[in-house]
Amino acid sequence: MPEAPVANMETVERGLMAIGGITYAERDLNLYAPFKIEILKTVNEFLAKNRDYRVFVAAPELVEDVQQVCIDAPRNGLWKDADATDWRQTPTGIGTFDNVFPEAATAAIQLSSPPPHWAMLFGLIEIGSANNILNVNLARVNGKPRGVAAMQNQVRLALLKARRFAKGLLFKDRGDLNLDVEFETTATTETYPLAVHILPGEIAKATAVQGYVTTIAA
Repeated sequence: MPEAPVANMETVERGLMAIGGITYAERDLNLYAPFKIEILKTVNEFLAKNRDYRVFVAAPELVEDVQQVCIDAPRNGLWKDADATDWRQTPTGIGTFDNVFPEAATAAIQLSSPPPHWAMLFGLIEIGSANNILNVNLARVNGKPRGVAAMQNQVRLALLKARRFAKGLLFKDRGDLNLDVEFETTATTETYPLAVHILPGEIAKATAVQGYVTTIAA
């Protein structure tokens, strides 16, 4: 059997800067920096377990063949159960956890295959000036509930607020997620998952990705 292809850190970092790099006050920042070794290991695990995929090419714009693999930022259709064009939520305020990913109270999002595609969730980003996220309830991660994460541990940069988890959450083929958020006020906010998808060429080249996930009972 031929050896499995292997990704290297240089290629992974190129992909991460494409999806998570921020230039601010003449500095380059990367929201994924604490997790890059974890991401590299996971990409190589994906390649080792899915031998049909031969080359890791960093980012979707470099994908030319369905047998190539890349990493990409979260796409709406892989996280949301509505056809909204943005990540906007209208919260109910403190004391209630609102459905975020997915938006339906009775559902969890499940990766569907084939083709195989994996996801890693490292935290949440709030876009805009509301600074509204208070707590994050990992109501279901691969079939089990996790602890509630407080947003006081945060980084504020201009109109961006990020909460990074201590360790990434990995969703392999048919992994599932139900994530709820408690907001401080009822002000409209945009909540974006700080996540990375490992995508084979077929999904990377698709103009609509909703068919590669399903909703299941929460």
